[in-house]
Amino acid sequence: MREIGVLQGTYLGIYIGPKCAFWNVTPQENCLFCTTGLNVGESERAKKTVGEVVETAKAAKEESGITLVHINTGFHNFRELELCLPFVKALKEKVGVLVGVQALPALDDTLYDQLKDMGCDHVSFCFELFNPEYFKQYLPGKEKHFGQESFFKAMEYTSRLFGKGRVSGEIIAGIEPIEDTLRAIDYITGIGAFPTVCIFRPLKGSQMENAPPPSYEDMRRVFQYVYESCMKNDIPMGIAPNIEVSLVVQPTDTAYLAPHTFESFWYQTKLSLMRQAAKPLIRRSMCPHIIQSDIAHSFADME
Repeated sequence: MREIGVLQGTYLGIYIGPKCAFWNVTPQENCLFCTTGLNVGESERAKKTVGEVVETAKAAKEESGITLVHINTGFHNFRELELCLPFVKALKEKVGVLVGVQALPALDDTLYDQLKDMGCDHVSFCFELFNPEYFKQYLPGKEKHFGQESFFKAMEYTSRLFGKGRVSGEIIAGIEPIEDTLRAIDYITGIGAFPTVCIFRPLKGSQMENAPPPSYEDMRRVFQYVYESCMKNDIPMGIAPNIEVSLVVQPTDTAYLAPHTFESFWYQTKLSLMRQAAKPLIRRSMCPHIIQSDIAHSFADME
């Protein structure tokens, strides 16, 4: 099962499909900080069936108490979201877990409507860098085949479709200037999504393995800003219970860096009330064999 998914706390991450096609051309078009092409087919199985993923998720739920299964995939000739759909359907119907999907922007927005009707709980978009010149330099495949603007359009569409706080924009802090990272955070929260910020780590085998990591001071500033921006835009965070991810800093973690003010007290109070109100909906969402589209409408009503 470790060839199917990676357990990170109460989060099970599963990469769907073969190796990202950005790695299969000459010259390669993969993101310069990425090592996915070195892992898929080596440390994990290159192709995974729906049955294998369901079996693995069931075991992770029963033995490790996972709450969330997160499906992600690389570039597969613009069929990325189509590849994810049967996995989402099976996980909701046969396992009963919260399901998140991370894929490149779909050419057809109605695929996101299908995703919502299946009961998908969370959608994320890795546009990584906000500065357009850095995006072009460090993400050559995404720039060539999609363009930065397609990520923004997909995020804005799904944020309206799924509701506030159920879509995330994933960015990397420590490559582009910090001011650009702060602008990215404001953009993400401004459209009703929440920012998932990864700290740049020079991974062995990547084209940036010798690049320096960012400073503590810069990262502290970034993560305090995450909290302040979420608070300013009233972004719900930490509503789903038992989401503990060991790999990234979650928005809820940033509360420890925020100054204690009346605004932060009131924000935390609202989040606490939302957690209580959401409990029955989330319990229902984690039960297999139910009509997931009804749950999606319930979440929308609560908002």
